[in-house]
Amino acid sequence: MGLSADQRAALATICDTFVPGDGKGLPSASSLGAVTTIEELVGRNPRAAERDQLATLLSLWDSPFFGVLAGRGFTRFSALPQARREAALLRLGDSRLAPVRTVFQALKQATLLAYNVTPGPTGTNPLWERIGYPAPTGPLSTAPAPALAVRRWTEPTELSCDVVVVGSGAGGGAAAAVLAEAGLDVIVLERGEYYDDQDFGAGEWAALRQLYTAGPSATAEGQLTLVAGSCLGGGTVVNWSTSLATPDRVRAEWAALGARQFGEDEFGESLAAVLTRIGVTERRSSSSRRDDVLVRGAEKLGWAVDTLPRNVSDACDAGVECGRCGYGCRLGAKQSVTKTWLADAAGHGARLYVGADVREITVRNGRAERVVARNAEGAELTVRARAVVVAAGAIQTPALLRRSGLSNKNIGRHLRLHPAAAVFGVFDEEIRGWEGGLQTRICREHADLDGDGYGVIYETGPLGRTCRPCWTSRGRTPSASSPATATPAPSASTRRASRS
Repeated sequence: MGLSADQRAALATICDTFVPGDGKGLPSASSLGAVTTIEELVGRNPRAAERDQLATLLSLWDSPFFGVLAGRGFTRFSALPQARREAALLRLGDSRLAPVRTVFQALKQATLLAYNVTPGPTGTNPLWERIGYPAPTGPLSTAPAPALAVRRWTEPTELSCDVVVVGSGAGGGAAAAVLAEAGLDVIVLERGEYYDDQDFGAGEWAALRQLYTAGPSATAEGQLTLVAGSCLGGGTVVNWSTSLATPDRVRAEWAALGARQFGEDEFGESLAAVLTRIGVTERRSSSSRRDDVLVRGAEKLGWAVDTLPRNVSDACDAGVECGRCGYGCRLGAKQSVTKTWLADAAGHGARLYVGADVREITVRNGRAERVVARNAEGAELTVRARAVVVAAGAIQTPALLRRSGLSNKNIGRHLRLHPAAAVFGVFDEEIRGWEGGLQTRICREHADLDGDGYGVIYETGPLGRTCRPCWTSRGRTPSASSPATATPAPSASTRRASRS
């Protein structure tokens, strides 16, 4: 991103207010290198306006004038003692103005994420050592070479085909396979790169840069973080392998709203075909220590618990390796689109292009005719096709359609998110939250709270560095035996914000 020295200094002071270190071996955020991590994360945001907004904020942050606007008086932020800096941040988090609260949430989340994933000067974050979290393992020596042949271009290029598929995730991959098997000439365009077994194991920081989409990555006020895969295979490469078919009740509801195909046999047959192709099974869903806690609690309350089906092969260890699977499965056990549908598509002649950032679809007389993509160097790839399948995800698909001039009023509207809230506890037993199947048990006791089938379900999830709780009790030492405290001792501003 290229922050100036003054901007980096302002960001360092902010980070150290959130995570000052504990003076007992856990360094402050800035001394660990969190500022550089944040700078790189923000630099990946494709929206120049948002990068510029951060740069402007940091330029003003330590000025007396901005101090007056922020309610801290004429004193520079950097000159305030720790307690007053925390209070100043808390005022932002408690502001009645939504944009101000958004700034607070963005700074807090960026700091905590950066602190947890940054290896630090020695290559091993002291926090990881404190809680017994393993350092990156590196790839398996037995990992096979990538199975798919992908294509790139270095100069302006024009191609033609029957169907061009934009996006290579769950939707695009399956579409490409079915169309290619039907004898059509198919081209798949993926914005990310291709990573396979031998590329996994470098740790969360590497995975965030390689496998996940860059910003924007949150709702307007920052309460919900949006996470999406951005590589060949999309989210299927990094998801938690939980594989639940669309419930009959939901299908009936959608059909009643006018989408009749969801209530028909053909959709049920399609679901069955997908479950079969991606190898959904309950055989590799042995309960983790996390899930054991869920099961014990549910049983004491008289609630039923079911086994979660997962799309993994028998190569899955359902143990230590599974805890890292959100950053790519080193064992090659997760039956992602790259292992299944894209392999089928390529076997029937489909051409797979990576590094293809699709910017526009040309539509004439109501018919999509051409797709234009750019690579990182700006060279254009033009694909002319009889049909275009857009499967770039719930966020990027409407953005592409709007950029392409489509004007249907529903494009970009009616998005529904599936929020996940976390509850943490402290236990006498050691629970290594980063080990075991990512999710193997589900409790549906309160899945229908309103009589219409809407409610909550209970599951557990792996406790990696990037999904660790954001606050602890003051003075509690993080330890592997108490996953709820597996973070650096934070400031009051961090703790209070996490309860809001």
